[in-house]
Amino acid sequence: LGVVVFEMLVGELPFKEEGAMKIAMAHATQPVPSARERAPHLSEEIDAFFQIALAKNPSERFQDAETFGNALATALGDRRRSSS
Repeated sequence: LGVVVFEMLVGELPFKEEGAMKIAMAHATQPVPSARERAPHLSEEIDAFFQIALAKNPSERFQDAETFGNALATALGDRRRSSS
């Protein structure tokens, strides 16, 4: 889901490699790319969100949809959802 949100906000996938195997290897070995470097209008909070959403270790990612959604809303500046 983090990859889908990255593509929605940035307009491209986080890892730009040729072929499924190279993409999978990039996901496994390369650092999480900065969304802000590709889309400067995005906030630092969005980059922090993607560090968790795209973490290499699954236990470091958001553990449920509610936490993911609240963190995304907060990173996008929607404080209403995160306070519920």
